[in-house]
Parts: sequence; structure tokens; C-alpha cells
Amino acid sequence: MSRNCCVILILSVLGCLIVALGIGLIWEFAHIIQEKINSAVLLKNGSESYDNWLEPPADVYMEFYVFNVLNDGEILKDGAKPCVEQRGPYTYREIRPKIDVNFHENNTLISYRQPKTYIFEPDMSVGNDSDKFMTVNLLMLAIGDRLKGNTWTMKLLRAAVMVVLDSYEEKFFDNYTVHDYIFGYEDPVIAEINKLSEEYLKIKLIKEDMIGLFAGAAGNGTDDGLYKVHTGIGKVQDLNVVQQWNGSSVLSYWSTPQCNMINGTDGSMWHPFVEKTDRLYIFSSDICRSIYVEYEDTREALEIPVLRFTAPPEVFANKTVNPDNAGFCNPDCFGSGILDVKVCKGAPVVISQPHFYEAAQEYIDAIDGMKPSQQYMTYIDIEPHTGVALNVSKKLQLNAHIIEDSSISGKMVETIFPLVWLNENAAVDAVSAAKIKHEVMLPVLILACVQWGLVALGSLLLCLSLAMLLTRVICRDKHEVDSDSQPIITQVQDNDTMRGDI
Repeated sequence: MSRNCCVILILSVLGCLIVALGIGLIWEFAHIIQEKINSAVLLKNGSESYDNWLEPPADVYMEFYVFNVLNDGEILKDGAKPCVEQRGPYTYREIRPKIDVNFHENNTLISYRQPKTYIFEPDMSVGNDSDKFMTVNLLMLAIGDRLKGNTWTMKLLRAAVMVVLDSYEEKFFDNYTVHDYIFGYEDPVIAEINKLSEEYLKIKLIKEDMIGLFAGAAGNGTDDGLYKVHTGIGKVQDLNVVQQWNGSSVLSYWSTPQCNMINGTDGSMWHPFVEKTDRLYIFSSDICRSIYVEYEDTREALEIPVLRFTAPPEVFANKTVNPDNAGFCNPDCFGSGILDVKVCKGAPVVISQPHFYEAAQEYIDAIDGMKPSQQYMTYIDIEPHTGVALNVSKKLQLNAHIIEDSSISGKMVETIFPLVWLNENAAVDAVSAAKIKHEVMLPVLILACVQWGLVALGSLLLCLSLAMLLTRVICRDKHEVDSDSQPIITQVQDNDTMRGDI
């Protein structure tokens, strides 16, 4: 065997081995990375993932946008179409440590409460939260809802309560500070109303001590219930999935088992290695139900590739569009984009996306000042390797369901009336982003370079050996052609010589 043949053979064998090694390492390194990340994200004592879960490093902010009523007199006297203007944001930093943390069932479950405290951030707001705006009187809204009925007792109580309200000069539309309307204020009329209701009905008509959208369970320093979630130990796919809320694995608010299911995480983290094809579930006590989000596109958060997930329109569609939502009718169904949460919040409040984005057109047309657009969409940006949400923006609008009631709301027709919309948002900081790049992205990049570098080197050697083989074949063929042609030339020359001799 010639030396060239030996070189070609060696290059071919070496190239095949290096390519095979590179391909093998792709699978092996992927397995190593997967095992390392799966172990790192588990919620167990002493792990960095557990510490970040316990006290998230990213600051959470709650932006409130209020709707100021511009034509309250015309609405009540003439039944005019309401006209509102948006004011905001009024921004609060949200402090949400986890307390009462306990492990259960061989550390596969962990329970906790998460009180929320709100601290006003004037530098991130359009004004002070002592700013006033005109909106619906929540106390009168609650009274109108709770004093429905045609019994003589109810009629007498209603008449007595209306006298009390007039004496305190309570109006259906009134001015409130941003802080009081959101977090609650004391109203002296409550004691008078409860005195009457205890006399007539033997119950307190107004159980709340303060009136406000976030007064009570959602207010400063209080929590929204006891959670029990999976730690990921034993099954990493269940990481942070809510197993129980307030001691139950299902809800009791809705009329179908499907709507009462508690599905998904709290929206802060999911299992590692999230795929674009995944449908991710979220349980939110704010809206008393579970929803799901789906992949929209790929973006970057501080130079980290993330998958953006959003809720498709059918999540909030009514039963005519999405039959799976029939159980959310309470008992009557609203149009798409509206969720009646009275059954779980105890007040005639309905939820939508801001400015009735993706809601039925009738709700948008009923209020002057609504400007629905994609900017009001909720989204979650997830780092796919770890399943951690790096950028979150959860947007909701709180609306009053106002029914026609001349003694309460004058000539106002039945309306879904916007009160406040909020944007609860958090984004990864530079320090956390740098840590993710160093601990997750850099090793993945290095291993990928090694893997594909080996494949490229092996392929190069194979191409080189192939080129040498082709060169050798071409040269051999040319040599054979030249050899075959030589006798013919000689014969021609001989013939010419013979002709010359003759």
C-alpha cells in the first residue's frame, strides 16, 4: 500500500471517530446538563433555587391606573353614556416574603403563606397617592347588591338604609384618594347600617371593617391563603405546581369540576427545559381560577434568550366561543372577556383585561375612554433551561357590575363599569442575569462549542481524505489515458518515416 493510501485511510478513520465522538457527546453532554439543572432547581433546604424562591431577588411592582369619571351628573340624572379618563401609574413596590414555610411528605411538598405589603414609590408615579379621582362608591355598590329581594323585611331594611345613606350624604359617584380607594378607608355609615341589619335580619350587612378594592385579604401585610406546592423532588416536572390552596386540591366557586380544578404554578417558575410547544398552567387567587399560557415568540431579557408566553383569547372567552368556560357562569354568562368573581370575592366585581382588551365589543362601546390594545396583554418571559420567569407583567382590570336601580344609581343603565386596572410586574436584575449567563448559558455554550467543534473537525478530516482520494483517482485515470495514447503516436510517426523512405 502506497504512503498516500495510508494517509487517506488514516484521515478517514480518524474523521469518522471524531465525528462519532462529537455526536456522542451531544447526547451525553445534554444528559449531563439536564441532570445538573434538574438537581439545581429543586426546592430543598440549602439550595440557591430554594433561597431565591423564599425571597425572590427581583423587585416586584404594582402599578395602579384609575379611571376618573368626567360626567357623573349626566350619568345619574339622564342615563348618559359614562365618560372616563385614565390616570396613572401610581406605583407601589410589593414586598412578598414567604412565611410559615414547612416541608411535607419526605420533602416532596412545601407549604407557605405569602403576605403582601405595598410601599408607595413616588418617583415611579404620576403623582402622590393622595391624589383624588371621581369613581363609584363601593359601599353603595355593595348595599345595592346585598339588599335585593321583595320580602317586606328586605323592603323595610332597604328604606331604612337609604335614609341613613342620605343623612351621611353618601353619593353613588364620589371623590376618593388613590390610596383609600385601593387599600381601604373607614366609613362611619357602616356601623349605622350594621345596627339596622342586625335589628331586621339578625346579621351584619357589611362584614368588612374597611371599604376598598384591596382591603382585607389583598391589603397591606395580609396574605391570600395557604399554599402547598411540589418541590420537584421525585418528579421535577411538578416543580412549583400548586397541590393545595387553603387545604383543598380543588375550588368550590364554579359549577363544573373542570373550572374548579387547581392547575399549574403561581406563575413565578416552572419545570426546567420548557419547550415552545408546552401549554403552561397558572393558578391565580386574584381571579379565583386557573388559566393557561402558550408560546408567542422568542425575545431577550438582558441578553438572555427567553420564551414569551401569553394567554390566548379563548382563555377568557364565554361558553359560546369556548364551551370549557361554561362553569364560570355565575349563574348568568357575560360576554367574552368578562369574569364574574362575586362568588369568591363577595362583591359585585367582575374581572377583565385592561380597557376590555379582547372582550366583547359591547363592553368597549358602553364606556367612552376605552382604548383596548395589545399593550394591555399579560405576558411571561421564561428562561427555558431553568424554567424561571425573568420578566413578568400580569395585567387585570377591576370593574363594577352596576345593575339598574334608581334608588342607588339613578338612571344609570346596567353597565360593566371600569374602576381600576393594575400591572403587577417584575424583571430580572443585572446581577441575577449575570449569574444565569455564567452558571447556565456559559457551560451550555462551551459544551456546544466542544461538541460541534469535534463534529466540524471530524467532517473536515473526512472532506480532506475524500479530496485526496478524488485527486488520486483523477491522476491515475489521466496517467492511464496517457499510457493508452502513446503507441498510437509512435505508429503514426513510423508511418510518416516509411512514406519518406518511399
